[in-house]
Amino acid sequence: MRIGVSQMYISDNIRNNAAKILENINEAAQRDVDFLIFPEMSLTGFDLQDFSQPNFKDDLSSSLEQISVRVEELGIGVIIGQATFRHTKIMNSATVMLPGGITYRYDKINLTDAEKPYFTPGSDLLNFTYKDCNFGVIICRDQNYPELVHNTCGNGSALIILAAHYYKPVEARAKLDKNRALPIARAVENNCHVFLSNTIGSHFGMNSLGNSMIVNREGIVVAQADEFSPVILTCDL
Repeated sequence: MRIGVSQMYISDNIRNNAAKILENINEAAQRDVDFLIFPEMSLTGFDLQDFSQPNFKDDLSSSLEQISVRVEELGIGVIIGQATFRHTKIMNSATVMLPGGITYRYDKINLTDAEKPYFTPGSDLLNFTYKDCNFGVIICRDQNYPELVHNTCGNGSALIILAAHYYKPVEARAKLDKNRALPIARAVENNCHVFLSNTIGSHFGMNSLGNSMIVNREGIVVAQADEFSPVILTCDL
């Protein structure tokens, strides 16, 4: 099974983000990728003011439908990051779409201080199986918590991390080592592959320095992106 990790720019425009996601899905399918991973909030972006616009939910629904159709047409599974809405609550979510109309959702459990005033944390773990491979899903800050990760993938599941490492410029540079070390540590602790998909560029005044990566069970980085380039990394399980 071939796994792809997309590193991409995101914006506060759902239609633009959806177009990039669809382009990535097309490219991944041409490269025989079976399952493609996108970054945290890759579809909706983080602009909370945009979430309240009259056409936001319609654009979100339409974009999800387009992605679902493409998944079915090309026979490729994907996981995307997005804001989801449950009554008056907003969740930072990861949505899995598989051929055959199968979907799963994970809501980020450990929110950042900046997210806490706006988002509601999730409480449930997500594990799923696709093409005889088991996967566990977490989002960004969740990787700081070894017990959560162990409970998610301690059964040998590969770990998917949807990330968006946005910081002020100096902090973004300072935290590169930490954000590289954590996926490696989690791989070794749990004897599992780790797939980390991160954003690049600027968004709402913050910077993200990429370095998406794939780590094997021994903690060896088998593929890593640079700080600036949109790219799809691949690895065969």
